[in-house]
Amino acid sequence: MVEVRKENYVCDKPMVLVDYKRGKRAIDLSDQTIAYSTPRRRTLKWYIKLALELLLNTSISNAMILSKQATKTKIKVSDFRMALAMHLTQCYSPEQSNILIRQRLPHEMQKKEGQAYLARKFCREWYKKMLNN
Repeated sequence: MVEVRKENYVCDKPMVLVDYKRGKRAIDLSDQTIAYSTPRRRTLKWYIKLALELLLNTSISNAMILSKQATKTKIKVSDFRMALAMHLTQCYSPEQSNILIRQRLPHEMQKKEGQAYLARKFCREWYKKMLNN
């Protein structure tokens, strides 16, 4: 038995209960950090939610706790998730990404001759392309 001080009195608690509550604190902290930023959505099936919860949230929460202990810095859960995603995808800057940017052709609208409901506007570049095909 261990003496525990309450607000106005001292009571005895079993050592097992004190150890359980001490260990439970870490789990509660982990659950709290997971709850701040979760990728779960309501439309997912229950087994997908379970897999996401177990694989993603728990592992990211553990990684964040280890990172905080190793670097002695504070970081938000969402910022840690973003940094982790950027590191895993190796997308540090736009110059390093292999995303192709489509170049737009210059478009100039012209009006056809004739009645308004028959005459529609068309793109000169598109019309040239259609004539060549």
